[in-house]
Amino acid sequence: MGRITSYLLAKYGEGEVIVTSRSLERARKTAQELNERAKSDRISGVAVNIEDRNELVNAMKDIDVVVNMVGPYYEYGTKVMNASIEAGIDYADICDEFIAVKEMVKLNEKAKKAGVRQLICLGSSPGLSNIQARYSANRLDRVNEIHIAWASSQTDPFGPSVMKHCIHCFSGSHQYLNGKLVEVPPFSGRKIIEFLPPVGEVEVVYFDHPEPFTIPMYIKGVNNVTVRGGIFPADIHQLIEPWTKSGLNLTEPLKVDGYEITPIDFLTSATMKIMSMKKDVPSAAAQRVDVIGEKNSEIVRHIHTSVGTMAGGTCVSAFIGIMMMVKNKIKEFGVLPPETIDPELFFEELKRRRKLAYTEIGYLYNFRRIEP
Repeated sequence: MGRITSYLLAKYGEGEVIVTSRSLERARKTAQELNERAKSDRISGVAVNIEDRNELVNAMKDIDVVVNMVGPYYEYGTKVMNASIEAGIDYADICDEFIAVKEMVKLNEKAKKAGVRQLICLGSSPGLSNIQARYSANRLDRVNEIHIAWASSQTDPFGPSVMKHCIHCFSGSHQYLNGKLVEVPPFSGRKIIEFLPPVGEVEVVYFDHPEPFTIPMYIKGVNNVTVRGGIFPADIHQLIEPWTKSGLNLTEPLKVDGYEITPIDFLTSATMKIMSMKKDVPSAAAQRVDVIGEKNSEIVRHIHTSVGTMAGGTCVSAFIGIMMMVKNKIKEFGVLPPETIDPELFFEELKRRRKLAYTEIGYLYNFRRIEP
């Protein structure tokens, strides 16, 4: 994700881009590869140890925005955010961890006092999904329900860290149901959702993303906010589901023939192997956001749809949010979930930077490519 976002900033943004790694050699190599791809000379690489607070703060001097792509965010999110507050530098990330976001928002007053903007959760879900919900809320008299769903094919490339995160999020989640934030069991909320082609119908289940926590903070009066996710074909779910319902602690090591291995590490390796054998599945990811509310005393459903890749959807949203901060189109200070972004300005920036127009046909919303 960090590579793609850096590429977008160099190719379609302005100013210099600095990529970091604990290894100076790796940082410089990454910068060189990205410069060649973007036909740019604006990317450089430096060594930064994220575990060293002083080094982290010093590395933020003389920059406009620090973009944190280091996970897991429950470990590194507030650590980098506190460093950005100390340095007085704006911050952005693509955090999609419910537990991490609950801690991040606690830094709001601290960030406000420092005059720092900390834009969190700006990927596809969360991120684009929250902005689409806000877009509809601005057009309705009342919002009753918001249902977010995503699906990714086994051939849409993502690494073991993403897979491990998915297993965790399938293992029980938080949803906003009947006006309350509640915990729900693993693989509950099962539903078949129709996504844009080539994805089509996919079975999805409740997934532990932060939208049910942040959306009710900004869209008042909503009764239900849910997030569901699914990986297709469904054999991956069939492997993971029994383990998540077994009662085992998936992060606690088990002894196997004298060796220790955690169930989640085994599942991650097994699922990655299964996915590597798939050849006839379209490489795609899709998202759908249904917003149900009232307009002029009538019940209205807005459906927001998008299709592409998991990495592309995540990084384009992050890129647009970062450029909005750089151009001072986000003026509020503090910890800012995506709902705080003006959706009109977001989609205007998306159209200008990536030639994607956000269109409305009835109550169906989608993107279309426009000519330069």
